[in-house]
Amino acid sequence: MQSVSNTSVAIVSELYPTIKEAERYYGQDDYKDDHMARGKALHPLLVTGFDKFAVTDQKLRQLVDAANKTRSQQHLAAIEAREGRTLRFYSVALIVQAKERADTITGPRDIARISAALTQFEKPINTIRELRRNSEDDDRSITATLSSNSGAFLRSAKVFMRRVRDKVPYNIAERSTLGFAGGIGDWMVEGSRRQSRQEL
Repeated sequence: MQSVSNTSVAIVSELYPTIKEAERYYGQDDYKDDHMARGKALHPLLVTGFDKFAVTDQKLRQLVDAANKTRSQQHLAAIEAREGRTLRFYSVALIVQAKERADTITGPRDIARISAALTQFEKPINTIRELRRNSEDDDRSITATLSSNSGAFLRSAKVFMRRVRDKVPYNIAERSTLGFAGGIGDWMVEGSRRQSRQEL
């Protein structure tokens, strides 16, 4: 991980002067004085630099995700060894699963895979709800929020899955919202990927 991290830092350090130059160039409207000559020269340098960074950034993210997953599983195992499968255990388990399920939704549209992932995600939610009914733990208020947010995510994710499975197209209003300002309104459209992640 350290070598990939160092490579990312080196690429950013190398690219930084070009970014700063482009920032000044466009910020001061200098392109109006040279008919975009410098802008055209800077463009391939920026694209090449960003492409190089994107490759190492993806590798670094994968390594960080793997390390975080390992640490989360170790933390979960420690809770189970200390307390058993308590409300706290299932709450942590739900958090550990949450990102994986969100990544499943935003990944390839494989209905069988998405459906199986949501079925697995639903199990700790139901267990937490059952345990909360019989618990006086101080964490009940925290788990209430966790359960509520996770339930909302599960519902939105299922709507998205059914929409893809049943090939339900977005209507004109929904398409307009999905395309508004680069997609910042996606979370308002029922069954969109952004809404599913937003609920989490």
